[in-house]
Amino acid sequence: MRLKTIKLKNYRQHRDRTEDITGSLVAILGRNGAGKSNFIGAIQFALTGDQPGTNKKDLVSWGEKDGYVDLSFVYNGLNCNIKRYITSPSCVLTYGKEKVSGAKAVEAVLKERFGIDKDLCKQIIFVRQAETSAILFDEPRKRELAFQRLAGLGDTEKISNVLAGIIQKYDIPDNYDTFLDDAERKLAEATDRCTHLRLRANDMVKELATMPDKKSMLDLLQQLQADIAANVRKVQDANDLKASKHVLECAEERLAKAKEEAHPEKTVEELAKEHERISSAVAKVDAYRKACAEVKFYEQELMSAKALTCPSEEEIEKADKDARDAQDEAVSEKTKIATLNSYISKIDSSGMCPVCGTKLEFNLAEKLAKDKDASEKKLVELSSRMINASAGMRAQRYTATNAVMSASLKLEAAKNMKAKYEAEYPSIATSDLDKGKVLLNDVEKALNDRRAWDKKISDAEKDIAVNTETVSRLEKANAGEVDLEKLETAKKDLSVQIATVTDGIARYDTLAGEIAALNGAIATTDEQVKASRQYIEELRENKEKSAETRRRVGVLKTVRQALHYSEIPRELSVKIVKALTKDVNNYLDLFSAPFEVEPSNEGVGFLVRFTDGRKMPDELPDASYLSGGQKVQLAVAFRFATYGLFAPKLGLLVLDEPTAYLDEQTITRFGDVLKKIMDVAKSMNVQVLCATHHAQVSAEADQTITFV
Repeated sequence: MRLKTIKLKNYRQHRDRTEDITGSLVAILGRNGAGKSNFIGAIQFALTGDQPGTNKKDLVSWGEKDGYVDLSFVYNGLNCNIKRYITSPSCVLTYGKEKVSGAKAVEAVLKERFGIDKDLCKQIIFVRQAETSAILFDEPRKRELAFQRLAGLGDTEKISNVLAGIIQKYDIPDNYDTFLDDAERKLAEATDRCTHLRLRANDMVKELATMPDKKSMLDLLQQLQADIAANVRKVQDANDLKASKHVLECAEERLAKAKEEAHPEKTVEELAKEHERISSAVAKVDAYRKACAEVKFYEQELMSAKALTCPSEEEIEKADKDARDAQDEAVSEKTKIATLNSYISKIDSSGMCPVCGTKLEFNLAEKLAKDKDASEKKLVELSSRMINASAGMRAQRYTATNAVMSASLKLEAAKNMKAKYEAEYPSIATSDLDKGKVLLNDVEKALNDRRAWDKKISDAEKDIAVNTETVSRLEKANAGEVDLEKLETAKKDLSVQIATVTDGIARYDTLAGEIAALNGAIATTDEQVKASRQYIEELRENKEKSAETRRRVGVLKTVRQALHYSEIPRELSVKIVKALTKDVNNYLDLFSAPFEVEPSNEGVGFLVRFTDGRKMPDELPDASYLSGGQKVQLAVAFRFATYGLFAPKLGLLVLDEPTAYLDEQTITRFGDVLKKIMDVAKSMNVQVLCATHHAQVSAEADQTITFV
């Protein structure tokens, strides 16, 4: 694979950037924070849909909703292009004449056709910043985990934890005998309880059989309640008859007394007509008086409106001219203030004139500031004059004219109303108003008195009619004398019988309810007995299966032990180190490194043997003892060897800041290594992208992409 062109749209700080990639060793040069890592991350995002360490929503440029990466490359002579959007699932892959759309479909084709896998890219192809050498020189446990991820065993710890959960769930003690004893004891208790419940239910059924049936008791209760109700009704009728006779006598007395009372001779209808006639006359007089008062009021209002001050047209035109003159003067003062501000800004502490450059004998800044203050005060005065006084005069004139017109219209309406009343009622006189009101009050009082007297008569007659009918009805219903004492004795006897029957019905319901409850408890206990027997059978079956379960748990324990990082993962990591040793030394030789490596006997890593004749200790030192530049040489050699083992056909290797933490002298020597890297890349047909902020590094590349 060889990258050709990449276009970024709204990708982090790259809002619109297109770069052509032509070299075998491409240096991506720029200061820290210029966007080098995000440029490399965009290539990884285009190929895998992922830039490690970031969320997709954080990849979009600030203030934008979406963006995309458009990457063109050549694979085995085939022109290819992939365009992947950041936040939306849209993704299109074109290779030759074929085209695939959709993120999942594109991912499947990239993996099957081109061998591009997300984990492969993350662990082998794209080496992130500060990770170039971390896999070799980090603490032992982290190195082992890094090698496990490199070999595709990054999830062994998760698998081990899952197995631990399964083992904990099924690795239980074989105590089925205890469970069986407990279940058989509970079965015996449930069986005894069921027998006891059946005996109690049988006793209650026998007691219920000795009692009258519930329907007979309910019929008897209904008859007794009817008899006592009849007795109560007789007593109530006797009392009601006595009360009705008393009410009738009182009503007759009220009627006689009311007829003797003094009352107006005229009827309610006659008094109501007289009240209406007088009320109408009083209203007409009152309306005429109000119309006369309104005429006087609006005549006075018209005089007041005519007395309002009304400016002339000459006064209004003079005010307009004064406002225009003030505006012209204000423009001149603003120009003067701007000029003074310009002069003041040019004055320095030397005391020289900002115009001619001569030495001044006075404080020019203070003088200019005073002139500026005077101009600003004058500008404030002019602003108050610029207010168009003519507008207020016109408003004053309009208000006065409008007030005269309004008062004239109201006066005309009031005069018309007064004339109307005078035309309709020629003999009307406002002096009759008070006499009319007194007469109206007298008639109204007489009307109310007559209505009250008529109501007393009517109420008394109604009470007499109602109680006469009630007395007649009750005398017919209670023919003869009623013995109240005998009725009370019969009522008490009936109450005793009702209580006895009610208790019998309650006992019948209680027994029936308890029998139903016992039958339910018996059914529930039968179910418990059945469930206990079934549970015992299951326990016996599970007891037979427990041996097989323990055997399988033993197998899971063995597998979990094998997946522990110190077992198979470590052995595989050690084998990877051994498999890579020859290729690592070959690359070290190409890089003219003064040392070679061999696998460490303990842990995962390399031991160093120097080849320049320097004296060696009895035990070879660990690779972590190398200098900074030597570590970079070993790390790059290791990355090339790893690439050749795991991804030899992909043709792309990306290194982000491989010279991180090196001093300037070591970085300069690293340039010689880069020359060899370019030769190796060309011989392997691998395109290498190297992000750096050192110009010494980019000088050895055959293409440099610069970020400012």
